[in-house]
Amino acid sequence: MRNIAYAHSSDILQMLTPQVPRDESGCASTQSPPSTMECLERMWIAHARPPLGEALGCLTLTDTLRTSNVVPAVPCPIFALEGWYETTPVGALLLALASTLPKVKTLRELLAEDLSIDTPSIVGSKIVTSEGLVVFAAQPKVGKSLVLQQLALAREFQEKWLGFPTERGTTLYINAEIAEAEFRNRFEIMTERRCLPDPCRLHVESIMGRFENMTGALDLIDGLIKGCCPDLLILDPVSQLLDGEDSSQECVRPFLRRIDQFRNKHGVAVVLVHHLRKPPRRQRGSKSSHKPDMHDIAGTGLWARNADSLIVGHGKPGGDEMTLNFILRNGASIEPFQIKRKVNLLWERQGNRLLPTELHPALTALDQLPQPATNSQWEKAIMAAEGCKERTAQRRIHKAYEDGWVEKNNDGYSLSKDALASGIRADAAPEGAKSG
Repeated sequence: MRNIAYAHSSDILQMLTPQVPRDESGCASTQSPPSTMECLERMWIAHARPPLGEALGCLTLTDTLRTSNVVPAVPCPIFALEGWYETTPVGALLLALASTLPKVKTLRELLAEDLSIDTPSIVGSKIVTSEGLVVFAAQPKVGKSLVLQQLALAREFQEKWLGFPTERGTTLYINAEIAEAEFRNRFEIMTERRCLPDPCRLHVESIMGRFENMTGALDLIDGLIKGCCPDLLILDPVSQLLDGEDSSQECVRPFLRRIDQFRNKHGVAVVLVHHLRKPPRRQRGSKSSHKPDMHDIAGTGLWARNADSLIVGHGKPGGDEMTLNFILRNGASIEPFQIKRKVNLLWERQGNRLLPTELHPALTALDQLPQPATNSQWEKAIMAAEGCKERTAQRRIHKAYEDGWVEKNNDGYSLSKDALASGIRADAAPEGAKSG
């Protein structure tokens, strides 16, 4: 990188700049610079260009290094001396230019931000996180859409989705494949004899036949996002939105970049409904069937690499059973489990979950408290049981709730059905006998 230093501007600066207090070594004072100076320094380091200085008659290119008065060992900017930018046209211009530059945070600033560990996932266990990307893939005609319609309804009714807690918010479900009448009929069956909350925060839109190409589809979706400001967007299916083959990176990459723009610009998490490639033919004499994994997602590997969470479903087309496999970037591993579809088109999780070892002491401590227990009561019980600090106890509480092992209401926390089914009370009984 070429360095910029003083050339013929010393006389000009002498006239425009108040004297800066210096120590015996001749260096500038170590007092904290004002925010305006920090702003100008950042502009110089990151974005100042020689043509700007040359046009102002203050700078020229040179190989001579000068030390900044604000940041040691940095080539010296003309605004490093205090005060001049407040009283001169040149300083005012540079300050205006600096104010337009992006603020790049330091690690110190990032760690100082108040990012609460209690911020819940949209779907627990970090399956769907805020502004995250999820790809849900399964064979055609196994009920993928019904699984995600159920997710949208679970958020609306503030219920669990297949055993995982959901955080209520605004959901936008984009249907690009099913006729609108059938789409409506499915929701009608799934919500039979139930009253939707008022106001309703689940928005649904069928866009089949309303666009000509991928750009048109994504522009349409962008407008719909602006219309209802969701924090969760479900696109079903992506194959109807692409211009070309899902195996072509040249086709998929622009699509995923636009999805990333949605996530960053609108603060929305996105779930993409996709399909699996055709399973390999069973070899002669083999009795076992192929069990798909993340490598069976149809098309380019970009789908798997870009997603924060992958959900791979395995079932027979037209059947009422499916096995779900989760691959999570941010959450702990989840054992695959089977779901079964009921008459009302809602899926139900089968079998009991295995209790994570790390949560066993915390849940045992909760079981020994009168329930519902307040956050403070449970926190103190965990600290006593594990000999840990307050922050660790809060992480245990957060994870137990995220993973659906406890129920939370206004009065506090209680063990969930999954926790009770896992045998937590049977495990705690001997400890109670010992203490007695």
